[in-house]
This record gives sequence, C-alpha cells and structure tokens, in this order.
Amino acid sequence: MDLWIGLLNALELEPRACLAFTLASDFEGDQWTFFKFPLAVLTELYGLDVFELNVWRSLREHIDAVATRVRRAAGTPTRVLRIAALVHEEAIGHLPAVLRKAGLSAHAAPVTAIVGGFGEVWKARDAAGVVGYEGRHREHLASLLLFELAHEGAPTAEMRAAARRGGLGEEFETWVRRLGAAAGEGGSV
Repeated sequence: MDLWIGLLNALELEPRACLAFTLASDFEGDQWTFFKFPLAVLTELYGLDVFELNVWRSLREHIDAVATRVRRAAGTPTRVLRIAALVHEEAIGHLPAVLRKAGLSAHAAPVTAIVGGFGEVWKARDAAGVVGYEGRHREHLASLLLFELAHEGAPTAEMRAAARRGGLGEEFETWVRRLGAAAGEGGSV
C-alpha cells in the first residue's frame, strides 16, 4: 500500500482515486482478505502496466539463460545482443551510465534501443499496434525481435506479426528453429 501511494505521488498522480478497493476488504474466518492495489485499476486510472513476477531463480541464472538462448537463436550473436542480454534488467535511465563505466559507450545507443523496446511487443495486440511497434523500432527491429524471442524462449503471435511486418518473417522463423533445435538437443528453452 505505502509503496504504491508513494510511487503514485512521485509520478504526480492522485492515489486517492483508486482507494475504493479498500472498502472491499473482508474478514474471512480467521483472517482478512489480501489488501493490495488491483492491477487492472492501476492500468485503467493511470495507464500503468504492472506485472507481478514470481522470481524463482537468481538474477545471474536468468541472465545466463537469456544469454544462452540469444547465442542459440542468433547462431553468431552481435556484440550488441550479447551486451543487451547482460544488462536487460538494468533500469533504462541508468543504462547509458552503466555502459559508459564498462567502456561500452560505442554500443550505448543500440543496446539502449533494444532494452528500451523490450517488452513492448506484448502491447501490439492488433494490426495497428503491430504497425506502430514496427515503425517505432524499425532501426533495431531485427535485434529487438531476436532478443524478445530469446528472452521468452518461444515465439508469440505478436512477435511473428511484427517480424512479418518488418520483412523479417523468414529470418525470425530461422531463429525459432535454431532455438527449438537447441532445446531438442537437451538444452532448455
């Protein structure tokens, strides 16, 4: 509760607008029902897309798995894709400074474009969304889609639609086959 109230205030949004859910809390037997901001309300009132993740492995294991899938899908991944796999969980606002400190300033723009666009393909739920996504990410679309595929471990309809729209349909399916073939050889996708 306090975290969301503080975050909404920091974003200059009015937290009281979504507190009606507090009236729906109930006592069931020997405990109160779970008291938290409904994610759908945060999206509807403030346009915030919030995802709850069950973190079941360490950050290092996650990054290693993504980097391995990037190598499998790409065949020979570019340096930019390898760097994106290593830093994709870094806050986008801090990314240029992190890359500069690591001596990777020359790769800051494309890595930031991939990490910044990462996850946006899920919002391209219709033809207009796919057109917008492809237009916004045209310059780095191949790298971004390859990264999305490697991160998720399997293609989605949105990824395929964006690949076709960007003229990358055949190349995307090659990445899918490489990823699937590697998984069939005892690897995990």
